[in-house]
Amino acid sequence: MILDAKSDPQKVAVLLTRLQARMDALSERAATFKNYQKNFKVYGRATTVRIDLVANIMLNLRLQRYDRYC
Repeated sequence: MILDAKSDPQKVAVLLTRLQARMDALSERAATFKNYQKNFKVYGRATTVRIDLVANIMLNLRLQRYDRYC
């Protein structure tokens, strides 16, 4: 449609506007994720320790539940 010389210019303009809006939204989302990555690099070790601690606690709780039912 975009590359077709016989296409309606108004339809092409609308399509390009929609594509531009979508690209802008995706660019903002990418910037958000990039910011998250920066934060994890700064707090990387402490965050990893906390995540491991929470995962360990969740595993222990699941095992306790399993022991009750067996």
